[in-house]
Amino acid sequence: MSFELSDEERSLQQLVAQFAADEFGGQRAQSGPTEWKAQWDHMTDLGLTTILVPEAHGGSGGTLVDACLIAEELARADAWVPFAGGAVLGVMALRSSDSAAALRALAEAAGGALFSLVTDSQLQLSDSPGEVGFDWREGAIPVALTGTDARPLESAGTTADGSSDPFHPLGRLRHAEPLPPPFWTQAQRQVRVAGWVALSAWLNGLAGAALRDAVDFAKQRHQFGVPIGSFQAVQHLCADMLVDVESSRSVTLGAAWFAANADLVRAERLAAAAKAWSSSAAVRVCETSIQVHGGIGITWEHIAHRRLRTALQFSRALGGATDMHAVLADQGEEIVVKAHGSH
Repeated sequence: MSFELSDEERSLQQLVAQFAADEFGGQRAQSGPTEWKAQWDHMTDLGLTTILVPEAHGGSGGTLVDACLIAEELARADAWVPFAGGAVLGVMALRSSDSAAALRALAEAAGGALFSLVTDSQLQLSDSPGEVGFDWREGAIPVALTGTDARPLESAGTTADGSSDPFHPLGRLRHAEPLPPPFWTQAQRQVRVAGWVALSAWLNGLAGAALRDAVDFAKQRHQFGVPIGSFQAVQHLCADMLVDVESSRSVTLGAAWFAANADLVRAERLAAAAKAWSSSAAVRVCETSIQVHGGIGITWEHIAHRRLRTALQFSRALGGATDMHAVLADQGEEIVVKAHGSH
């Protein structure tokens, strides 16, 4: 069985890479995020924000592998659009329900509307509002997984919250009535799988950008009359970064493929493994990139610290590496029990 990208997937990857370089790359990434809506609308015109919206509802009808390729290229260009939170988690949450409200919302998402998944199912009625997503934008419509359903909360009050990552701010939500936590039906578990995989893909893109910049800097920066890239210690650092980037990418794309082509239990295990590995690897690579850059890497003007902050935030969204290890351990015990039970 071949796991190479198809011609269509490579074409999509090239399209997104060019778009991301034009919209977010170079000095624009260095200067920080600007208004995101124009880029989001442009992505909608290209069919990127609607990649997971079924064609029957006006979307692109793509796969989770397609979404991962888009996420990776956007992250590699340090994009500040809420792709993983909106185009993947928000859309997949709506897809988990067949209610009239969810179907109407899918059609709105196909037109470019932004929906953001409420990550804290225990929404508060007091002065302690629940957290909205991990990548919030003004005007986004929150979606909550409640019981066995997904509900757009168009009347909910939302406010921006402080975030250590200017590229991907957080938000807060107040709702007029308590919402039951999800029962984690099969459809809702698939939302979580897609989220783990999409976050892993974004982390891989961040790590790839950090590696690229570290290698370029090591070729250009001279010390003692030679490029620092000629020093074995720096070469070892870059080699370790490359191993992290390539292994993360392999496990993430594999998990994305199995999410659509394997049973849910196996898909969950592979998605959790991808999230666990990519979360740790991306933080390591971003930290090592700062080390290779030396003094310039810790300045406010350099983008390296922003990548590290994004990696830290995304690595913890929907559960960090320790949480993913717990998922793997719990499912491993379940599989052993079933195996013994079958005898």
